Amino acid sequence: AASGCDSSHTLITTYIPPDSLWFESFSCSPADTGTTVTVYANQYGCDSLHIIRTELAPSHDIFEETWACNPQDTGLVVYEGINQFGCDSIHTTQYHLAPTHEIVEERGSCNPADTGTIMTIYTNEFGCDSIHTVKTELWPSHEFFEEQYSCFPADTGLVVDMHTNSFGCDSVYYLQTHLKESDETFEFYESCNPADTGTIVEEYLNEAGCDSLHYIITELLPSDTTVEMVSTTHPPDTGQVIEYHLNQYGCDSLHIIITELEPSIYIPNAFSPNTDGINDEFLVYLNVPAQIELMIFDRWGSKVFESRDSEIGWDGQFRGEPAPEGVYTYQVFVEYSNGSSDRFSGDLLLIR
Repeated sequence: AASGCDSSHTLITTYIPPDSLWFESFSCSPADTGTTVTVYANQYGCDSLHIIRTELAPSHDIFEETWACNPQDTGLVVYEGINQFGCDSIHTTQYHLAPTHEIVEERGSCNPADTGTIMTIYTNEFGCDSIHTVKTELWPSHEFFEEQYSCFPADTGLVVDMHTNSFGCDSVYYLQTHLKESDETFEFYESCNPADTGTIVEEYLNEAGCDSLHYIITELLPSDTTVEMVSTTHPPDTGQVIEYHLNQYGCDSLHIIITELEPSIYIPNAFSPNTDGINDEFLVYLNVPAQIELMIFDRWGSKVFESRDSEIGWDGQFRGEPAPEGVYTYQVFVEYSNGSSDRFSGDLLLIR
């Protein structure tokens, strides 16, 4: 100092803080993230730091899985949006095809009417249509057919036997029995003798083991028998004459001549029923057997007598009293043994 005295000069230096500032920020772009430091000079001339820390804002990438019943609705669906940080957010939904639970059940039945396919549709736990298919097939009936042979006609034909097979269905067993051949043979002969005619049957066993028949048939050769009918009025000439000849077969042929009495009838035109024993009864006289019907009528057309017996004639009585004398009318119907017939009528005189 000017006075020669010690003087003190004190310098006090005070530390001034640098005034550092911190900022935190967010960015949607990864390139913008990190820490940025900026150096400034404050009012004291000191360095001040401006620090900005930028962090990456979340993008909220959401992934979701769900189910869809329609195959056209399956796949990946991406939805882009802005979150609360102003960044793009992606909502991804994966749609899977939900199962339909297709159930197939196979059955069998013996009845053709029960066969076929039945489908039932219902909703499963995913809300999708599920199909329950029942397929019913026809079980076999196992038809069997067998053939055999028999020598007896009574054993032939078709026998049907019903059984139950392993499926519980009716099975049919057919047994067809055919008749074995009997090898019938025939041998023919001819004879003029009726005693030699007829059929002889010989039995033997053929190669099939069945009775076979051999017929020996003998037929009667024609004898050319002729019958000639002749009539006569002479009773001693009636009868039968047989003439023997040999025909072209060498057999006896007969020519038979039959002579019959020619029918004749006599009907009187008068009688006297006076019990003198002469012509007391009116009769119809025939020379051959015949059936007659005799009827007698008075002049007024009333029937006074009838007889169907050629041995019974009219004795001139009517209702137990002698009929009056006079002219009566008769009718006679005659039927002969050969089938022919005659009818006669005329007047009859009753005389006392």
